[in-house]
Amino acid sequence: MFDGLWTGEWRSNINNLQLGTGVIIFRQGKVFGGNDRFYFVGTYHSTGNCFDGNLNVTYHAGEPLGIFGLADINQSEDMAITGQLTGDEIKLEGTLQSNRKLKLQGRLQKQAGPEIF
Repeated sequence: MFDGLWTGEWRSNINNLQLGTGVIIFRQGKVFGGNDRFYFVGTYHSTGNCFDGNLNVTYHAGEPLGIFGLADINQSEDMAITGQLTGDEIKLEGTLQSNRKLKLQGRLQKQAGPEIF
């Protein structure tokens, strides 16, 4: 149900001007993805049309301003994520583990299913 290639966009609760975008791959309980400045890896567990999981998000290059503010090169943050699937779209929510006041909300759109694997 979740396995495949997704694209998405997300915003934080502290910075409505900065939009994050990227690609995400869900595959057999693992999550991989990123964009031109950040990459992330993690795991997820699904029940029906919902999932929860954890990501490790790392800044690797480019403009250091992300949706949660400035990042240092190779800085990593852990994030708890949840999602709910409706059709080919996931409503995504996340919370930084180091500061639970910092949250994101976004949407993911399915681009390809598990047949790509």
